[in-house]
Amino acid sequence: GERVAPLSVVGLLVGFGGAASFDPRARKVAAAPAQLLKKAGVNFAVLGKEETCTGDPARRIGDEFLFQERAQANVETLGRRKVKKIVTPCPHCHNTLKNEYPQFGGQYEVQHHSALLAELIEAGRLTNAADGSKDPITLHDPCHLAPVNCEVAATRAVGGAAPHGPFRETARRGTQTVLCAAARDPERVAQPPAARGPLSRP
Repeated sequence: GERVAPLSVVGLLVGFGGAASFDPRARKVAAAPAQLLKKAGVNFAVLGKEETCTGDPARRIGDEFLFQERAQANVETLGRRKVKKIVTPCPHCHNTLKNEYPQFGGQYEVQHHSALLAELIEAGRLTNAADGSKDPITLHDPCHLAPVNCEVAATRAVGGAAPHGPFRETARRGTQTVLCAAARDPERVAQPPAARGPLSRP
């Protein structure tokens, strides 16, 4: 593939998330932010074969030992590469790196890719103008992005919610979106978003 600058020079790491390693559809989703960053002239680096799972799935199913093993190994890798800022399209990776890795010494500036893309759109380096398609767009707010981390504006800015259309909102949206954890943690769902804190246990 196309080579990117060394991380020590660029300072921005793009993490693609584990699903892209085995799901062909997820590969397209993971590649899209990288293509847009290149279009906007943003220099970034990737870990390539050194990128491994953050351990989020292990923690969610209760395997705390495996999660901590993965977290410690990743913190060592990121430290060796002198990573300061990470952008990822995966809401789960975003939440884990931002809220859970600090307890293992992993202190990074972590952005969901939508936040960085929204900044680039505002700066005029990208556009969210409609492509002429009449197909409706319905946005689902991931639970680890909206209710857990209260990030809702960037995804709408990137999607062109206004003034472009057609754009549709679901009945439960934003910080009130239906959580994937709802079946196992109804008490958490009932809490105000600001009181929920990081989703650190299954």
